[in-house]
Amino acid sequence: MSAPRDSRLLRFRISGGAVRAGERWAGRYELVELLGRGGMGEVWKARDVQLGKLVAVKVLLAELGGEKAVARFRREAAIGARVRHPGIVAVHDAGQEAGRPYIVMELLEGSDLGAALAGKPAGLPVDEAVGLALQAAEVLATAHEEGIVHRDLKPANLFLQADGRVRICDFGIARSVDSTSGLTVTGHPFGTPAYMAPEQWRGAHVDARCDLYAFGCVLYALLTGSPPYSGDYYVLMRRHSDESAPSLQTLRSDVPIELDRLVAALLQKDPARRPHSARVVAAVLSRIRSLPGGVPPVIQASGGQPVEGPLVAWLLARVRVSTDSWPLAQAAELASRVSPALALELVEAAEARLWRSDCLPTEFMLAVDQLTLCWGDIAPRRALSLIAAAEVRFGHIDWVAGQLPGLWARFNPARALASARRLPPGKAADSAWTAMTIANRDWRHSLSWLDYITDPLRRELALVDIAGKASDTDMDEAMRILTRLTLRWVYAKAFAGIGFRRATEHSDIAGARHFLDLARTEEVAYLASPNPARSACMIIANEIMRTEWAIRMHEQSPPDRAQAPLDGATARARGLAIPDAPESHDRLLTLARECLGQPTPEPFGTELLDLISPHAPILPEHADTAPA
Repeated sequence: MSAPRDSRLLRFRISGGAVRAGERWAGRYELVELLGRGGMGEVWKARDVQLGKLVAVKVLLAELGGEKAVARFRREAAIGARVRHPGIVAVHDAGQEAGRPYIVMELLEGSDLGAALAGKPAGLPVDEAVGLALQAAEVLATAHEEGIVHRDLKPANLFLQADGRVRICDFGIARSVDSTSGLTVTGHPFGTPAYMAPEQWRGAHVDARCDLYAFGCVLYALLTGSPPYSGDYYVLMRRHSDESAPSLQTLRSDVPIELDRLVAALLQKDPARRPHSARVVAAVLSRIRSLPGGVPPVIQASGGQPVEGPLVAWLLARVRVSTDSWPLAQAAELASRVSPALALELVEAAEARLWRSDCLPTEFMLAVDQLTLCWGDIAPRRALSLIAAAEVRFGHIDWVAGQLPGLWARFNPARALASARRLPPGKAADSAWTAMTIANRDWRHSLSWLDYITDPLRRELALVDIAGKASDTDMDEAMRILTRLTLRWVYAKAFAGIGFRRATEHSDIAGARHFLDLARTEEVAYLASPNPARSACMIIANEIMRTEWAIRMHEQSPPDRAQAPLDGATARARGLAIPDAPESHDRLLTLARECLGQPTPEPFGTELLDLISPHAPILPEHADTAPA
């Protein structure tokens, strides 16, 4: 039965008598007992006489008969019927009885997490809280991927069944991600004040990231017994908007650093700083749940060789006092093999060196380049935030602006491409397009960008890079690309570069020597030409020396030769002999690498590292948009 359009008639029809046990709705749902009453309606235990099973019937309160309330009620029914997931309460039927809208849902046995917390004023055990949060995050991820934003996530809307499963309830104020309003028709924000994101308080457009903030408040409450902020309505508005929540580790010593950092990231005021999606949050929680307490005593390196985890962690922890971000970045990358918690501490220590007010542009950019190189694979989102920081802090300096396109192209090609296309022809555009061609792995695609490079030398160098990449799979095509070169000295650089790739990436020493000989021949010819440029001669010499070094290194220690981890007794003795001084950090890192062996064990728990630093600025065009 459809709802009447006349709102006055609707309110008249809904204002009928109270619902009573024993009534039969729609001819099949016999009301048995009242289970509860909330802000929107009453929930009754009922018997479906046609199917012979118990169900829950939610009935809209008579005093909420307006069109908005009815629309909200129907939206909850539509979402429950649309999103199919074991963690979302299934809707079986919906309709009206004597003008009263109702929803028929599955009957749940258990209690909501709000009731569970009432008996645990200090919070739940960490393992239990993480387990419950993991289930809720997975359900929330499904809703978001279906385009649904809940907007009122709180413990009372998370139902814990008797079998331990968590269900998300009450999608009454949920909206699709393309909804633009964060306010009710009366001008008040949707949601429950203790769990509302700052953007909800402002009445701004909200997306899935407002649910992530609320989820952070829920996780905080599960661990401490109460949400991060308390007070009356206006006090909560101010605190959610302006105050940082106390660190969980200051309230509970048994909360691991990984969990503390995750909750801090979820509670970021800027939505762009929060984790990218609920799916990412679920992955992090899953990793936290599976991590051992402390450092695993034995890590398996490739080939099954045992590595003493605590020994490696001890060596790397001694690097934490470094005042240089480069050793810290290397230590973090190695620590990701043995202890995500230590890796996270080292990552934060390395970044802290960047936020010093006296950090010079050259020092800052060198550190950003080093950190992004180390973390490109284990924490790409964090690497991007550092590049954004460089752009905000020193982007007005020409030298820094010239370095940024290469960094953006390495980690965010789409952003770099869009930026390059906006630039008018000239030096800046040449720099951006050259960086794009060098960073792009698809050499065929890079060829199509050459016409955008107007500077002859930059164009030649881009051709050299493209030919080098082409040589990996199609040597004939690489040689054809080199025929487009016009500067003789660049030929020498190109041949030496291909030789270096043959040695380092293909272990093809015969091929490396062949191209090294070609480079030397071109070098001799260039030196014999009239007025050879000194800078070009230095570039050729450096390229040839680099290729010679690669060949020697391969012959001394082939990259495919496995190296067993250093035994614990020897490593421990050598470690004790290394003093705790800044000049010893390289020795500690080298020893840690020897303890890990070759190839090194795979990183684990890297999801915990890929959270944006709370210190790094986020530009609007770089801010993530949470997926639907």
